[in-house]
Amino acid sequence: MSYRGTAVVLDVRNGLSPEKQNEIVASLGLEDGTNDAKFSQYVTRLMLVRYDQKVVSVQTIKTVVDRYFIADGPATCLIGL
Repeated sequence: MSYRGTAVVLDVRNGLSPEKQNEIVASLGLEDGTNDAKFSQYVTRLMLVRYDQKVVSVQTIKTVVDRYFIADGPATCLIGL
């Protein structure tokens, strides 16, 4: 079975513990339209999120992830669609 849909790559702040990464992934799993979310095993600050663009927007995904940070500016950056 192959995946058909849309994916976005987010650049997430460095230094997240595995527990915090798991919290973010679990939170995205609860979002309608988000099919899969995972952090890269090679570059831990990169996160791939597969989603249904008819149900959820990229900005909503970014907002869900940003909720886990206290920052003076954006905590994440969308780097690919």
